[in-house]
Amino acid sequence: ALTQCERVSLALIAEDRQKVIMAALDQPRAELSQGTRFPLTATSAASDILKGHLHLTPDLAAEAAYPAEKALHEAGYRSRLNLPLRVGDQVIGALNFVWPTLAGYAPVNLPLLEQITDAIALAIEKNRLFDETRRRDAILGALAYASAQLLRPGDLQDQLPDLLARLGHAADVSRVYIFENHTAPDGALLSSQRYEWTTPGIEPQIDNPRLQNIDHAARGTARWAQAFTAGQPIFGLVRDFPPLERALLEPQGIQSILIVPIFSGDLWRGYLGFDECARERIWLAAEIEVLKSAASILGAAFARQRSEAAERKQRDLTEALRDTAAAISSTLNFDEVLERILANVGRVVPHDAADIMLVNAAGLTRVARCRGYAERGLEDWLLSVELYLNDLPNLRRMAETGKPIIIPDVYKEPSWVDMPESR
Repeated sequence: ALTQCERVSLALIAEDRQKVIMAALDQPRAELSQGTRFPLTATSAASDILKGHLHLTPDLAAEAAYPAEKALHEAGYRSRLNLPLRVGDQVIGALNFVWPTLAGYAPVNLPLLEQITDAIALAIEKNRLFDETRRRDAILGALAYASAQLLRPGDLQDQLPDLLARLGHAADVSRVYIFENHTAPDGALLSSQRYEWTTPGIEPQIDNPRLQNIDHAARGTARWAQAFTAGQPIFGLVRDFPPLERALLEPQGIQSILIVPIFSGDLWRGYLGFDECARERIWLAAEIEVLKSAASILGAAFARQRSEAAERKQRDLTEALRDTAAAISSTLNFDEVLERILANVGRVVPHDAADIMLVNAAGLTRVARCRGYAERGLEDWLLSVELYLNDLPNLRRMAETGKPIIIPDVYKEPSWVDMPESR
């Protein structure tokens, strides 16, 4: 009413300073909808607005080479006024007016409009700071709880579901998850989803096979691995991501995403992710920083868990060796000694089956004791097999070098002696 204009809109500059977001319209418009994003280069007003100057367009037809001006002109508008939204030295957006007549802004009281625009900018900034503080404080509360829980002794698998749920509620997102890095048999670094929380109505992805054994270079997300190893997060609107990344994320219904790396010391262990599936969300700098802190806490917890596992493994090994030594010194029953050895091996090395083979002076090799074969109906056959050491390349090599042998895949080992019964 103050300007007698046809339409008023408010546009905000995105955090990347490369795009404009239509944040508010006086009423729905066919040629432009709320939430529309377009590059700053799409409008002739960008240069003036970014410098903090107003921009006058007396005839939109003269600037129809720009997509934004062309769309306005085709919608029946003839002139426009853009006023920068300034907070100190920072321009956060623009207040825009259009008229159906040439130079329709002529009778407008510009000083008054500039005062109104400055007041709107301050209100937007105050609301943004309040929202940022509220989100940050909620996440910090969840982090305080997480720190207390994760530093206590216990199994992380029991603690993480509750912690992810608290982070999800505090960050107000659709999905929270953890990916863990691991190494493939060929040495390639892979990432797999291990834990997940979702808000009601959001489809879980924990059983999605595409989220297991991800090779980032092969999957088209190489820039993620590069950013993560440098300690940097990946975040933004999915529709602005490269095509190969969108092909991975869009089928999961993700509109906005934030992923932060998890480190234990200097080693990149995985990443903590936050998905927003209900709307396009702009991630605030303050919440990104506190969510990076959440990843740091998880990294410390994983390091503690690995340390405790290593201690347990060493303790099991020590006890197994002690029990084996006790068996050897306490009985002359050879079968009992072998049985105790196999039982103790099971405490140290998880396996499906194990056996002890003995070689006599003539080089004849036989299985003296075994475990795990009776369940497969193979124990009688195994105990009856007699082979000469020279006929078994792997055992011969072990006898000659005095060193253990590890065969990752027997079907790819040329010297493996294939016995149909043991396949």
